[in-house]
Amino acid sequence: MRHFHSVGSTNALMSVPVALLALVAFGCSGPDPQQAQEVLSAASGSGDQGAQTSPSVPAASGTGDAGSPSAPAIGPDAVGSGSDAGPAVDTAPPPNPVAPMADAAPAKSSDPPVPPMPEAAPPPKPAAPMASATTSPSPVPAPSAAGLSLRVVGNHLVDASATTVRLLGVNRSGQEFKCVQEGSATSLGWGIFDGPTDLASVKAIASWHANTVRIPLNEDCWLGINGVNPSYGGAAYQAAIAGYVSTIHQAGLYVILDLHWNAPGAVVAGSQQPLPDADHAVDFWKSVAKTFSSDQAVVFDLYNEPFLYGTYMQSSGGDPWDCWLNGCGLNQYMTGGNPYTQAYAWNTVGMQTLVNTIRAVGATNPLMVGGLAWANDLSEWLTHEPKDPLNAIIASWHSYPGETCDAASCWTSTVAPVALQVPVVTGEIGDNVAGAATYVDSLLPWEDAHGISYVGWTWNAWGDSSNILIADYTGTPTANFGQKFHDHLVGLNP
Repeated sequence: MRHFHSVGSTNALMSVPVALLALVAFGCSGPDPQQAQEVLSAASGSGDQGAQTSPSVPAASGTGDAGSPSAPAIGPDAVGSGSDAGPAVDTAPPPNPVAPMADAAPAKSSDPPVPPMPEAAPPPKPAAPMASATTSPSPVPAPSAAGLSLRVVGNHLVDASATTVRLLGVNRSGQEFKCVQEGSATSLGWGIFDGPTDLASVKAIASWHANTVRIPLNEDCWLGINGVNPSYGGAAYQAAIAGYVSTIHQAGLYVILDLHWNAPGAVVAGSQQPLPDADHAVDFWKSVAKTFSSDQAVVFDLYNEPFLYGTYMQSSGGDPWDCWLNGCGLNQYMTGGNPYTQAYAWNTVGMQTLVNTIRAVGATNPLMVGGLAWANDLSEWLTHEPKDPLNAIIASWHSYPGETCDAASCWTSTVAPVALQVPVVTGEIGDNVAGAATYVDSLLPWEDAHGISYVGWTWNAWGDSSNILIADYTGTPTANFGQKFHDHLVGLNP
């Protein structure tokens, strides 16, 4: 998601070095300077964005994932203190061409303020990247209990009958943020899902002629670490996600599971980082892959929206795409609050290691791998594609108006060549609810013509957010974007 959610609190900063717990629920991209100023204005109460300071307010940017019902305001970067503080941190959020922040979703006024989070300990050095496995054809998977299955053949997906499948559907946000916001430092969370998860609610999604639901996940909540309340993390969280996946399949829909929020060491995963962390991401995917290895109707989206700026890297001359593939050291992490980043030396894990990790536990599920620039840049994706022994890699692309690759010329020159080699799934698409939605008018037909899959952001009834698809959980479309996305899906398969 591209939108950073913020939770208001009586404390502007956390103790050391974790900032006020935040929510980044829109695809999770970082704001550009204009966006950052709007958030700062909202946080001070002087802006025109209508950002709220009560404990659960998703501040959503106009590009990327929608805001969750709670998160802290985003402030400028600041240099951290302590012996593990690395090079000076940027004094403002890094440049990222995105649209203005959207209005915040309704506040949950009864929720208590979020207390300071525990101090983060320096993460251990990651193990050396695993060697790439020898490639071989993707096997024919066994169907799930619901009779659904997917596998990669060339540059497209097919089902058990070898019929080509495009994944067309919606994101369902909530479980990436509710389990870590609010509560206390040693008992975080106030829930798991944001909205209903029963069969009727999934059938409402299916009524749009959708065939896929993408579910953002939180690393700390799945693993039950860093102070997450056991009621919302660990075994309880895993069982809840598995149950929801089963319900989605009952309605005849595929599922995409994505690592959405994460953090290194003892830092609470109250935001998305530039890349997956070496401390927990391998354990996360080991566990998720084992849990769903027998369910071939589940696709694994390795990391929501990778992004990397040179100033974030411990090696100033490092190659972002090499770091993306093989991992590297970073000198700061995203707080999701104020300050925007905190100085801290930690290590990322590369996409190749995550692919190897999942295959090593025997999971044959298709794997989505997003490019850089918040998954909007696929320019060097083919030259850095991870090696997969099953040849079951999908390129993940996110597309919102205001991003670098938001014009047909870029789609044709950058995305189309990738789609000729591997399946492409646009894991997030957004447009305008408050005003005219014109972006999807050109993007969706272009993707149809190129056989590209797409999943809209987001199936959540956050009344005044801009990038949402529904006005209520019965499936009433929002004006503009929601209505257009609904009508387009229905028109594809009347």
